[in-house]
Amino acid sequence: MKVTTLILFIMIVFLFGYALGRRIGLNEGRTQMEKMLPLFLKKETLENGTCVICNSRVEDDA
Repeated sequence: MKVTTLILFIMIVFLFGYALGRRIGLNEGRTQMEKMLPLFLKKETLENGTCVICNSRVEDDA
């Protein structure tokens, strides 16, 4: 009885830690992507010559 209870307790603690870590990781990833998205969109626009959002051509003024 004691071994079964101990194994069950360890599994519950492990699953709780996994769920908490996954949630924190997803939030950190979402925050990082929100910071990187404007740079990514600008890079894609400059490389391709078309706006990623509206597909209009970028005109060179220089």
